[in-house]
Amino acid sequence: MKLIVLFAQRYLLYKRSVSFITIITTLSVIGITVGVAALICVSAIFNGFGALYFDMMSTFDPHIRIIPQAKADVTLLKKDISNLEGIREVTIFHESKIIGSWKGATQPFIIRTVKTADSNDIRGLMRSNGWGKNTIGMYNSIPYILIGAGVCDKLKAVPGDTITILSLGSIDQAAMTMSAPQGIRAIIGGVFITNIKEYDATMIYAFEESVPSLQRYTYPYIDIRLDDKETVPQIMNILSKKNAGTVLTWRDLHSDIYGVVEFERMVSFIIVGLVVVVSAFNILASLSMTVVQKRRDIALLKALGASEKFIGNIYFTKGMIIGCSSTFLGAALGIGLCWGQQTFGWITLDGAVSIVPTLPVVINPSIVVFAIISSLILCLLATIYPARRAASMAIAENISEQ
Repeated sequence: MKLIVLFAQRYLLYKRSVSFITIITTLSVIGITVGVAALICVSAIFNGFGALYFDMMSTFDPHIRIIPQAKADVTLLKKDISNLEGIREVTIFHESKIIGSWKGATQPFIIRTVKTADSNDIRGLMRSNGWGKNTIGMYNSIPYILIGAGVCDKLKAVPGDTITILSLGSIDQAAMTMSAPQGIRAIIGGVFITNIKEYDATMIYAFEESVPSLQRYTYPYIDIRLDDKETVPQIMNILSKKNAGTVLTWRDLHSDIYGVVEFERMVSFIIVGLVVVVSAFNILASLSMTVVQKRRDIALLKALGASEKFIGNIYFTKGMIIGCSSTFLGAALGIGLCWGQQTFGWITLDGAVSIVPTLPVVINPSIVVFAIISSLILCLLATIYPARRAASMAIAENISEQ
């Protein structure tokens, strides 16, 4: 084995002059190194933005949402779910479409109501970057509500203004009775900014006790927060067996966004992966040309008693030396760049358009292993043909050329 490695190293490292084969081999090393490093870095960037987006969404959205079956007792269902292991918080929300009006500006919105006792589930909204005192509840017999920044912009209202809320049910009833719809006057207690368009542009939050007349036009759902998001599949299985209703995860709630992210991740992987594939093909080309160049040496070794397996292993080892060194160098480079970005924040983002100061990266060990194994497999496949060609080369034909 040592002799095989010695021959492989000599063919790889000992060069009297820079040849075309040397250039191709060097390009192979550079290509695989850059390709593996790029795979790790691209994955880390997508994981970083994914983790950032999850942190944003988990502030306002649950890990699991249950839309109960019609006429289900949501209070009893909540009590049953709360007893499950791994459940941190269970909250009942009621949601309804409404019409908001202020000084002639009328727009459709969505109102979510929650009991005062369950107000912990909207603390994230109250701590979000916005303006106003974030007052919510009933004060002096007047309901105070929280609205999104987009709602504020559509109505041209500010905290302290009193808007009118009309439920679609009350509008239908007014149309049937040929009377004016009775709306609810509510004071804007605060404006929240989540940087999530569907929330900021459409959502209004209130306590159930402050808008009791709206409750008969709302439908309930149950939001569940877990101690560990990794336990979502297990909890989903348990809830499905209970026939609690339609069970959705945080990914299901924003499937369009996550679908786009996954598609972009896949396309990026394919494009960067092609760099590794082309570089592996370069290994095949350089080894094949080396076999032709060294055909007399191969014939001489065979004449001295070297077996076909021995000859084939020389070129197989040479190819794997190139592949392994390039792959692990690329992995080290990719991990090092990601670590440096995490530690020192080399790449900064414009604070005017980004909610984080530096480019977020999160290294996924499984992706690192996948990139290394994939690269090694490609390099392994690239060595098979040249090794077999060298092993099967005829002695007499090439000795005669000596």
